[in-house]
Amino acid sequence: MKQILTVLAAGLLFLPFPLIYHTGLMPVAEAPLYGWLQWLAESIFGTGPFAARLPNALTGVLTILTCFVIGKRREDERFGMWWALILAGSMLPQLLFRSNAPMLPGYYFLFLSIYLTYRVSWSTSPFRAAICSGIAFGLATLATGPSALIIALLTGFVYWTWKRFHTGMKWPHLLTIVMAAVVSSGWYYAYLIWRGTAIHIQPFPTGGVSFSTHWVAFLGCFPAVAFLFTWLQTARTRSIYLAQTAENKDFVWWMWALFWTGLLVFSVMRVPLAAASLLHLPLSYLAVVQVNRILEGRLRLRRWNVAILLVMGLGTGLLLTLLPIAGIYRPSALPPCFRADAHWHLAEAAFGIVLLILTATGTTLLAKKRAQEGLLILFAGSMILIPFAAICFGPKMQQPPQEAVAVAVKVP
Repeated sequence: MKQILTVLAAGLLFLPFPLIYHTGLMPVAEAPLYGWLQWLAESIFGTGPFAARLPNALTGVLTILTCFVIGKRREDERFGMWWALILAGSMLPQLLFRSNAPMLPGYYFLFLSIYLTYRVSWSTSPFRAAICSGIAFGLATLATGPSALIIALLTGFVYWTWKRFHTGMKWPHLLTIVMAAVVSSGWYYAYLIWRGTAIHIQPFPTGGVSFSTHWVAFLGCFPAVAFLFTWLQTARTRSIYLAQTAENKDFVWWMWALFWTGLLVFSVMRVPLAAASLLHLPLSYLAVVQVNRILEGRLRLRRWNVAILLVMGLGTGLLLTLLPIAGIYRPSALPPCFRADAHWHLAEAAFGIVLLILTATGTTLLAKKRAQEGLLILFAGSMILIPFAAICFGPKMQQPPQEAVAVAVKVP
């Protein structure tokens, strides 16, 4: 029943998806999965913005459900629900799930492959987990190309190094993952070679942003990213109140390896900002671990934790408040992503004011040790506010020509 409610809630969040967003990238022969998904959506619903963004909307629903199921198996049902709420209530993930950025389904399958790889060492059916991991990795390769292989190998190497060159996985399991990945994706590349199609290997998509932009962009994952800083006070703590099972601790190590590897690789390679969707899952998991400790009374927020949460929330709320004011009285001060001919209304500042109120109320309750009420106001309030803000501000953003969108869904 809870799974059904989670799917319905995620569907209400992502299926209306009023925000139009386009990266300028398009699926190519080496990574056709997103193009196939758009072709299937257009075959059913016709060519248009709805069909172009439907694959990412469904990816959002599937991601929320995956968070709930994995969280329930790792801890309990409440943990899974909080993980789903934290991801759905963070700003940047919601906006990306409402876009037509082509890499989101691929990075979802890459995360799923890494999770199943972790399960190989702890599952009673390790070969089944290895086969599923390989299939998910093959789908990730079909959706993102060689970048999936690079990130997976680097993540595994970082984890292997942290574990002092011992992972608990045996060579037959690793070979099974490789064989399943080759079977699930190799048939397509074999077909391209048989047809004589030239395969151009491009590890990462071009047209990315600067090194610092990926780091600054994580402020857009508010409120989840604020709880990432609480790991600074628990990283070396040996308290029995913060103890985890060996299995859960191992998953935390995998998530840290994926997070730092992805962040550094994306920053150095200057890939598009939408690629950060891969990092939202480990980030939200690391956040929910700390949130769960706070709810259980095993972790107490310090003043600097509350201060970070307050500054990030108030800063974002103030920005949303000033945006329509600048659009009315000082259009030249607006970011270039907004249209010059957009019509602004002073009432649109209410979104920022509401976020200011939610942040102030939530952090006040957290400071008064009313953790559950404060966290619900922060995440549930943000989850409800973001769709309405997207409806309002989305049409004011620069849109690509319709011809560019039409080309983007075609795969040679």
